[in-house]
Amino acid sequence: MLESPVPRLGSAHLEDLAIVALCAAQPRTAPQLHPELDPARRARLRSRLQQIGRHDWPSSLKEDPLLRRGYTLRQCVRLITALMLIDAHLAPSEAIAIAKANELGIQRAVAQRLGTAHQELTAARGEDVMVVVPLGELVSLVAETDWRAARAQAVRLVRRADLPCLWSDDADLAFAGQRLVLDIGLSTAAAWEWLYARALMPDSAREQHWAEIEAERHESGFTVIDGPVLRRI
Repeated sequence: MLESPVPRLGSAHLEDLAIVALCAAQPRTAPQLHPELDPARRARLRSRLQQIGRHDWPSSLKEDPLLRRGYTLRQCVRLITALMLIDAHLAPSEAIAIAKANELGIQRAVAQRLGTAHQELTAARGEDVMVVVPLGELVSLVAETDWRAARAQAVRLVRRADLPCLWSDDADLAFAGQRLVLDIGLSTAAAWEWLYARALMPDSAREQHWAEIEAERHESGFTVIDGPVLRRI
């Protein structure tokens, strides 16, 4: 049997990972090691995870032949991103399309928040990066220029300290429409504390994640993706 070159989280823990990430709050106390959720809500969450999997997200066996061994930290971040977008009432197909197109940019924001050592979890106040989804662009309520149309699924990465300027004259934000703000860094940090406290992943997983993202630092954080492909099951 092939051994995974990176630490992985077993699929049996995905529901608890999702609960911890979706319920993250600031400030927070020590993570609840065994998250509680009533059976009806847990069943809905399980259904949501299955929906995400049908879109071959956070990965597929073709992309990652070792997927059955569990999820890497990068794949956990992918999953948390999709869950948070769906939790904001975006359709799964839209949520996963946004997560795929902006995957590297979001991974960079999360890697910055997590750091490379357990002691670095707390980001400098106001310096951590928020993920901003321009809903006006997403639903195309107003005819846009060709440039806007090409970036209709592009998120913006905004420092927490700059959130009051979401409707500023900055070239990348100077347009009308609502903004959906997601603190994916906070949710992932809470999930990591839970993983670390339960010894479900060693600290080397974060170091490897950082190194992987650093190796791709010259690639674009946003990539235009062709229409979503739903895997029939």
